[in-house]
Amino acid sequence: MKERNSSFELMRILSIFAILGMHSMNRILDIPLNRGDVFAVSLIQSVFNISSSCLMLMAGYFGLRLSAKKVIHIEGMFLFWSLMELGVRFLQEEALGRKDILGHILPLTSAENWFVTGYVCILVLSGFINKMIKAMSKKEMERLMLILISIFYILPTLFYFEITGTNGKGVIHQFILYLIGRYLAQYGIPKIAEGKKWLMGLFASIFCMFVLNVIAEKIGMRFWFARDCSVLILFAAVCCVCLAARCSFHSAVINFCAGNILAVILNEEAVTKLLLRNSSIRLLMPDQSFGQWDYYLRLFLWCLLVMGVGILAEKIRFFIMGRLEGKAGEMCEAKIGSFQYGIKG
Repeated sequence: MKERNSSFELMRILSIFAILGMHSMNRILDIPLNRGDVFAVSLIQSVFNISSSCLMLMAGYFGLRLSAKKVIHIEGMFLFWSLMELGVRFLQEEALGRKDILGHILPLTSAENWFVTGYVCILVLSGFINKMIKAMSKKEMERLMLILISIFYILPTLFYFEITGTNGKGVIHQFILYLIGRYLAQYGIPKIAEGKKWLMGLFASIFCMFVLNVIAEKIGMRFWFARDCSVLILFAAVCCVCLAARCSFHSAVINFCAGNILAVILNEEAVTKLLLRNSSIRLLMPDQSFGQWDYYLRLFLWCLLVMGVGILAEKIRFFIMGRLEGKAGEMCEAKIGSFQYGIKG
């Protein structure tokens, strides 16, 4: 069995950590910031918001292959943690409407997590998308990517407004990222820049986002250039994937931690709510110290704690339910046949 390249697995772990960091900062993003915090928060957002694009680019780089087992596993994971969060909310006697309850019971269709819902949409269509890509010449694919990037990335970066209304957090941008990832896999990492130059490109894009976001803050347009629809975010994510492809190594520990790492952003709310029930752990919550020197240290430690507990919780869930999910997938494939619609991806 071929060993997984741990550079990509490490990137998955770092991307999930960055997503946790952004979620943990959500509570302070709409409040006025002093000069020091503007610099710090703008820099963190410029780095952390590359994460979702990196995950989807990697999905494209390795390619998605639809199977009943994969869909059932993702749906089982999504539903389990959504119901766990619902249970914790009931336990805490939160006020829940019918829409809230239905959203937790149908997490995939209600887009409780936009990234996973979009990922599953691309997965379901992957046979058709892969066939379309194989049917196109390199020039045709480059023209298509240029048009899509111009409309959905360059224009929002230059003129702020983004026509999908999602700021890049939706299935259209995920499709574009998947397409770019497939292009890199099919035609190879461009040789115009080797490892050090990709690293320089990453630092340059982060620096540009940071400077432009600080300027945008002064005119009341917070994080304009660090949105998921920013061409600077796209370029930084491409640099990250190209760097990971250049740096190949193996670590059993990293590969073990990266297994089912997507579950961490699905169980984040349930894990967070359970952790905050402990008064000692609640002291680590970074929000209480915003504006003080230790806020960013608390933020790092808090995300590390949520990620560690989230990984452990998913390992336990998968140990208990993984075999059942696998058998359910095998039964579905035996009954209804391949999900690939006769298309070999």
